[in-house]
Amino acid sequence: MDKPMNVEEVAIYLHKAVSTIYQMTHKKQIPHIKEGGNLLFDRDDINNWLASKKVPVRKC
Repeated sequence: MDKPMNVEEVAIYLHKAVSTIYQMTHKKQIPHIKEGGNLLFDRDDINNWLASKKVPVRKC
């Protein structure tokens, strides 16, 4: 595992507001780790989560 990202870093990575990341973690919508009162995000977990959200393109 690479160095985990904090809330600010994952917000930049996903082009989201920090408040949105907090809401997503509260609703368990994004993979995260709670460690000592801190929220951390594994880059591989985030990338896999993003890949699982892909919508297939329909061929015409």
